[in-house]
Amino acid sequence: MSTITVRRKMTTVVTAVVASAAVGVGGTALGVELAPAKSQKKQVAEAAQLPKGKTMPVHKFRVSAAWGNSSGPHAGRSHAGVDFAAATNEPVYAATAGKVVQVGYHGGYGKMVKVRDKYGKSALYAHLNKYGVKRGQKVQVGQRIGAVGNTGNSTGPHLHFEVRTKRDRVANPYKYLKANNSELVKIGTKIQRKSGK
Repeated sequence: MSTITVRRKMTTVVTAVVASAAVGVGGTALGVELAPAKSQKKQVAEAAQLPKGKTMPVHKFRVSAAWGNSSGPHAGRSHAGVDFAAATNEPVYAATAGKVVQVGYHGGYGKMVKVRDKYGKSALYAHLNKYGVKRGQKVQVGQRIGAVGNTGNSTGPHLHFEVRTKRDRVANPYKYLKANNSELVKIGTKIQRKSGK
């Protein structure tokens, strides 16, 4: 048995194993190794995609507190954002493209990054453990901007995702993400399946 390796452009490698036929006039059998299935990381990223060119701000999560009147740590008052429970240092991504207008520690929000989109709305990513961008930087949708943490007024590692209007009023994060709470929960479940957790 012999192995033949054929190189193509962009380092694609096709390996063909040539073996003598066990039965017959003496022909050969050619087997080609197929390209591996999509990586787990790519499957998770695809599962996190949202309509209108947006993506989930964190990929491996569960919704721990919904927007609006909420239970849990926000019981009895209106919750200004959506909380995504996730492991410490889980990557945080820009849900949409824009310009970073604030990076730093901000009271109860703890370590926070604020990104303003072309329509003037701002997305806040709070309770971070690490920053991945600087003020004034332009970011693309899906670009890593920080890491999940437990800073500020927080009961455990999670990302607090909040949206504000041009006039700095709280806006509906579900409309911004183009997905309601139950859809976010489904996306979280789908991602957990893809990531094998």
